[in-house]
Amino acid sequence: MCCQNHAGDEGEENNVESDVGIVEEDSITETTAVIVDEESNPEEPEFVGAAQNQMSPTMTMLEIATQNTFHPEWFDSRLGWSGGTYDNAKAYCESLPQPNKGHWYLCPHQAYCPNGPREDEPLYFRKDAFEGIQWAPISDKKNGWVMVGKMSQQQPHTCEEYFQINHHDPPWGLDGSSTDMKQHILCCNTPSGIYMSKDDEGDSMLPTKFGNPSKPNHEESALLGTFTPRWFGAADGWNSGSHDDAIIFCEQHDGVHGKKMELCPYAAYCAEGPGTQPIRGHKINFSDEGQQWAPLFGQENHWVSISGEKTCLSHWEVNGEEPSWGLDASNPDVKKHVLCCSPLP
Repeated sequence: MCCQNHAGDEGEENNVESDVGIVEEDSITETTAVIVDEESNPEEPEFVGAAQNQMSPTMTMLEIATQNTFHPEWFDSRLGWSGGTYDNAKAYCESLPQPNKGHWYLCPHQAYCPNGPREDEPLYFRKDAFEGIQWAPISDKKNGWVMVGKMSQQQPHTCEEYFQINHHDPPWGLDGSSTDMKQHILCCNTPSGIYMSKDDEGDSMLPTKFGNPSKPNHEESALLGTFTPRWFGAADGWNSGSHDDAIIFCEQHDGVHGKKMELCPYAAYCAEGPGTQPIRGHKINFSDEGQQWAPLFGQENHWVSISGEKTCLSHWEVNGEEPSWGLDASNPDVKKHVLCCSPLP
């Protein structure tokens, strides 16, 4: 089963907010959404729903965790996504048929980029970035968009959010313009982000499995099984150092799968997404220690809040920049904890 894209018109994009078109797109050959019969009309694919737990042997640990947690699938214009507004994107995913009376939702940023920003195959299912400027909607915030294409060859900004780059949300996410820059979308069958609370229109909260604070939910259980994360603090030898210090610290500990541990990604820290509590397993109430930040896998000097009113938001999202204290041993009182994960064999 495969889902393929038609190539778009060639063009140039000199500014992220212009309406100039995109250049040709890659084909999606790995993940699945339709069955295309060679004898049938290729313009009328039979949608049969997304395959679940269908993993490539080359998927990274982070992608496997993303697959187990969110079950994302790629869609494009061939399957009806027209590149409209943020609300159009939300309605599109929610309208897709799903077997066993399931539902589709917008995906969070971490589903698009489980491996973090990197040069090769940064997107889910080991995909390269699409050519040209391409934005995709995310569930992390209303009118939130992530770059799934390339701003330029020199500075692609792939896997960075529009707000990170421009410090405001895009007007085309509200008025439906610039459709040629929004040709790809990832839909998930697990709710996250905006689905976890009332949105700007006052929609009712969806019933969720996230209500019992003493029992891990389904998503958290899947991540626990994949990452086998462990919290470390001063009593375990963590010296509240830099982001690089945290990478070295985790590598000094043996994981449960026969490999050295490594710094955990966002998905391991925050199974339920922004604004929720970090994963359990710590004896200390982080909020009792004031604002606390923990280092993230996948990007240099990247930190996530694990306490206070803005839990599970990155330092960049809260402050518009990465912290200077993340590069050295300064401000040890705000980085007392680190989460290390065990890579799969």
